[in-house]
Amino acid sequence: MSEPPDEEKAVALAADAPIHIPASSGSTLLPASIASIVSLGTQSSSLVLWIGSTIGGLAIDGARLGSLTSLELGRSAAEAILVRAGRDVKKATEGNIGQAEAEGILERCV
Repeated sequence: MSEPPDEEKAVALAADAPIHIPASSGSTLLPASIASIVSLGTQSSSLVLWIGSTIGGLAIDGARLGSLTSLELGRSAAEAILVRAGRDVKKATEGNIGQAEAEGILERCV
């Protein structure tokens, strides 16, 4: 299989790469000192927003994991209680009909 020409490789690589527009060194509307201050503020704000969104995403993932874990533990505890209660009812009932009914109730609960 032949490799694509260099031009096609460059286009494919450019499609995967993030878009970066280099700063122009030409004239600006503002004086150079003010323009550099604005650029610094913009870059700082961008960094702060990225850090904040990363930390927020991690916090949401942690909250989701904690919620799912607590729900699973609660379900397991409720299931264990129902199984134990069903076994107690089965032991307390006398006769085959009572035990069969207790087993049926236990199966429907779980």
